[in-house]
Amino acid sequence: MAGDGRGGGSGTGGALQGRPQVFIDDLLTALRALEIGSTDTAVAVMRMLSLDNWQDIVATDLARASGDVAQPAAPTVPLPVAAAATPVAAVPSDAPAPAAAARPDSAESPALSIRRLPTTDRPAPPLWLSQVLPLVRAVRASSPPPEPLFDPLQERALLGALSACQVNDGELHIDHLLEELSRGVMPRVLPLRASWGTRRGLQLLVDDGPGMAPFRHDVEHLWTRLGSLLPADRLSRLAFEGCPGRGCRVARRRGTRPWTAPECGGAVLVVSDLGIAAAEPAAGAAPVAEWLDFCARAESAGVQLRALVPYPAQRWPATLASRLHPVAWDRRTSAAVIRHAVAAAASHRSS
Repeated sequence: MAGDGRGGGSGTGGALQGRPQVFIDDLLTALRALEIGSTDTAVAVMRMLSLDNWQDIVATDLARASGDVAQPAAPTVPLPVAAAATPVAAVPSDAPAPAAAARPDSAESPALSIRRLPTTDRPAPPLWLSQVLPLVRAVRASSPPPEPLFDPLQERALLGALSACQVNDGELHIDHLLEELSRGVMPRVLPLRASWGTRRGLQLLVDDGPGMAPFRHDVEHLWTRLGSLLPADRLSRLAFEGCPGRGCRVARRRGTRPWTAPECGGAVLVVSDLGIAAAEPAAGAAPVAEWLDFCARAESAGVQLRALVPYPAQRWPATLASRLHPVAWDRRTSAAVIRHAVAAAASHRSS
C-alpha cells in the first residue's frame, strides 16, 4: 500500500512524508469494527498498520480537521475516548508541539478522531470466555532419582550382610573343648561357636571427595536404608576425604578429628572410589600406601574391615583387594558375594 503514494503527506506540511492516508482510514475502521475498548489494544492495532509516530498522526488529524487533507467518510458509530497522553514512540524534546493539540473538541472534528483512542475500562469479556476452563499452572519438572545400585528386592539382605560381623559368642563348642581336654590342656576360656550378627554395630566411613560426587544420592539412600535396619546406637557415620587415616568428621559438620576404631571390634564399612575416578583435584586422592597404613591400623584395633566400591573388580587396586575386602556396589552383587567378603575379613582379623 505504501508504494502507490495514495493520500501522500504533501498536503499536511510534511507531517506524514510518504505515508499513505489510507493507513489512518484503516485504523479508524479497525477500531470501529473490532470495538476496541482499551488503549493497549488500540496501540497494538496502530503498530500492526505501521502507524508508529503518534505526533505525526495527531498533526495529520489536525490538518484533516482544518480541511487541508481530504477526510475519509466518518464512521457512523463514534469511539469517544482520549489517549493522546500515551505516545507510542518517543518524541524529541526539541520538537515543537502541535499548535492546536490542546484545542477543545468542535463540531468540525471528525466523529472518530485518531487523537481520542479508548481509555475507558476494558469491555466485559464475551460469554464464551467464561465457559473455557483455565490452563493448569505449569510446574517445574525435576529429574527422577536414580535407581539404587543394589537390587531393591535384595537390598535388605545385602545391607544386613554388610553390617554383620563374626563374634565368638554362640553355643559352646563341644568338639573344640574335648580336643583341648584330651591333650591335657585346661582352657582358660570356654570355646564358643562363632556367630554372625549386627549387635556390635556398624561404623560407616563415607568418602566425601570429588570422585564420589556422582554417587551422593546413592550414599544418602544407603544411609537411610541402614538407619531402618540398625538402631541409632549401633550405627555411626563419619565422612573423610582421600583416606580415613587423614581424619574424619561428623557428616555435615566442620572440623576433622583422628579416626578411632569402634569399640568391641565391630564392623567398619568404607564407602569410597579408592581413587579410581579421575576427579579434580587429583592431588586429593590417597595413594595405595596410605590405604595400606589405614588397613593395618584397623586390623590392629580388632575391627572387621570391608569396603563398598561403585566400580567393578577389574578396576580395584590389586594390593588393596586383600586388605579392604571390597564389594562391588552393583546390581549383580549377591548376598553370597558379600558374605564371602565379610568372612574373609573376619578370618583375616583372627589370623
